[in-house]
Amino acid sequence: MTATRTLLRDPFVHFLALGALLFGVDRLRASPVSAEAPRPIVVPEVQVHAEHAALASRLRREPTRSELEAQLRLRVREQVLAERARELGLDRGDAIVERRLAQKIELLLETEIEEVEPAETDVRARALRSHRGAIYDLDLVRFADRSSAIEGVSAGMPARAGLAAPWGRRLHAPMTELRRRFGDVAEDWSDAPPGVWLAPVETRFGWVVARVREVRGNALSEADLNRAREALQAEAREAALANAAEAMAGRYEVQIQWP
Repeated sequence: MTATRTLLRDPFVHFLALGALLFGVDRLRASPVSAEAPRPIVVPEVQVHAEHAALASRLRREPTRSELEAQLRLRVREQVLAERARELGLDRGDAIVERRLAQKIELLLETEIEEVEPAETDVRARALRSHRGAIYDLDLVRFADRSSAIEGVSAGMPARAGLAAPWGRRLHAPMTELRRRFGDVAEDWSDAPPGVWLAPVETRFGWVVARVREVRGNALSEADLNRAREALQAEAREAALANAAEAMAGRYEVQIQWP
């Protein structure tokens, strides 16, 4: 007991105790103990394979285990720093980061969008917009108004009915040229039976009645239809994505501070 009391009165012991106390306080200030367990940072197997392939491509040989581990440590370091940056809010207001996060959300939304099969009539109409293979041989007659055009069709389109179209009564052109001259209404002529006068349509030149004599050249192929179908599906996905983003924006109150 006497030895213990002597030891407790020793100034050197007091110095050590004070130093340990100050060291402990300093550690607590520098590294506060979190009540939450540390969040795991997992490097999945698919990322390990991706890093291995990228490293092999860069080195032009099979990387060693230590080289791959070094590469993975770099990726883990990036993830750790990124996590800490998010905790500090450093990702806010960064256009590049926000754009990348928006792209990830868009990819997530795209997986939830139900694929819509477009109608075959829409597919065919879309394909005709860019198809250049078929040449349409048409008879065209222009009328001053709709009622005159209807009367002409009802009368069987006599030879002298109406006024000749600007390019004459006969026209040879692909659908792309017909659409350029007459607008989208020309697509109705693509499926018309030969030799039949069609219903009048309004164009920028007035009311026009057409009759398809024949279609020469390559008709629409399956590849043309597939490309058109894929284009329509892509447009439908884009529209659905825009609607989803608009609905998501309703959760926030957007304020623009104009200068």
